[in-house]
Amino acid sequence: MTRTLVDLRKDNPYPENIFIEPTEQDYKIMGEVIGKIGLTSDKFHGSWGRVVWNNCCEDIHEIIDEIIENIENEYKEVEQLIKDARRISNLVIDENNEHDEDLCCEYRCLSLILEGELTRINARKDELIGLRGD
Repeated sequence: MTRTLVDLRKDNPYPENIFIEPTEQDYKIMGEVIGKIGLTSDKFHGSWGRVVWNNCCEDIHEIIDEIIENIENEYKEVEQLIKDARRISNLVIDENNEHDEDLCCEYRCLSLILEGELTRINARKDELIGLRGD
């Protein structure tokens, strides 16, 4: 998430060297001009604020979607590792062409450890879906 925040700051479409911050005097003049036509700056600030807020929410939603997609790919990879470990556990033979029960048990244990990893991956995904607000 930290990397993403750095990227967002870097991608700011309103750099201060181009869009110079208004001074107190600038705000005062804007308030006077808007006031002369019977409006308040709150209307405009509220609108601009909503646009910024909604854009940030949309960006965060896209970032979460990307992370969820990566988690789903990780899940598929671990699922494949479990299948491979189970398949290999049934094929393991020792130098005498006999089923090697010790090595078979190691592959079965590996598949159980990986199943625990699937649970952890699912929990991360569920937490992100909760953050996304679906």
